[in-house]
Amino acid sequence: MKTIKIIGVAMALLTGLLAVTGLQSKTKAPTEQLIFIYNADSGIFNAVSDYVHKIVSPATYPCSLCGITYSNLGMKTAWADYLKSLAIPSLFLHMDQLGNQPKLQNLSLPAVVLQQSGITYVLIEGPEMDSVANLDELIDLMDSRIKNKRRNLTPVESS
Repeated sequence: MKTIKIIGVAMALLTGLLAVTGLQSKTKAPTEQLIFIYNADSGIFNAVSDYVHKIVSPATYPCSLCGITYSNLGMKTAWADYLKSLAIPSLFLHMDQLGNQPKLQNLSLPAVVLQQSGITYVLIEGPEMDSVANLDELIDLMDSRIKNKRRNLTPVESS
């Protein structure tokens, strides 16, 4: 019994020490996060296939989010810089990675959602994303939606 108490006290002291020194784990989930969901599957084979598709027939490529934010050499610098400028962490998912996030499974892809304190809000979804003409337009739309994130956004309901 004394051993259990000693271990408990030691754990409490260690936790306090870690908190004071700033060494406590930083793996806590963010209270706010942007999630970008591509209308494409993950994996190397799919990446190669998508790469070829964007070169051979860009007009028929099904992921407008990918088409706008990536060149054939990777993420566009202006997009990467924009994402870094936001005070909101970003997560990037492919449609085959939505299995553990039921609130996202019924969205029209590609999509951008904001998760805030456990509630998921749609910022941009399928047809609207498909109508975005270029990166500047996407950034303007994102800025507008993020600024208005507490107004006019309906939470996503899980199915």
